[in-house]
Amino acid sequence: MSAILTQITGFFGMFSSDALYLISIFIILYACSMYFGRGRIVSMIVSFFPAMLLFNSFPFIDKLIFFEAGGLLALNKLAIFLIFFIPISIIVSRFIFSSSEYSDYPILKNGVLAFSALIVVLVFSYSVVSLDALHNFSPQIDALFSGEGKTFYWNLLSLALLAVI
Repeated sequence: MSAILTQITGFFGMFSSDALYLISIFIILYACSMYFGRGRIVSMIVSFFPAMLLFNSFPFIDKLIFFEAGGLLALNKLAIFLIFFIPISIIVSRFIFSSSEYSDYPILKNGVLAFSALIVVLVFSYSVVSLDALHNFSPQIDALFSGEGKTFYWNLLSLALLAVI
């Protein structure tokens, strides 16, 4: 039994914790796109951009932050972001209609959609609310996603992937 556990931990040991975390988020997003449909996930991705703009330019954000600790501060900022995100998502989902849920290559399209949503989650983590309380990424991932110019290009890639599918 211990030999099997050693092999399993050795197999997963070759993956970094970042890779396992990103793969698990990708699998969750893929399952959500299969369960809820591509139209809902696309509307959530599209509504992220105006919600992020409103959150970053909201003038009274300092007065609404009640907690100064790391995890509680992230929850406070997340709640403020959701105040912007949920109404925008409801509005956008009313106007986005999926052409057909039964299309060619649904596995590939849902995979591209989940990858686009994964990019949005990472951009959210680096530009809106720091999710370091859940997982602190390595410096390599930090170098990929931190910075204003990089945020723009990752957002652009996410929208380009939506245009492809």
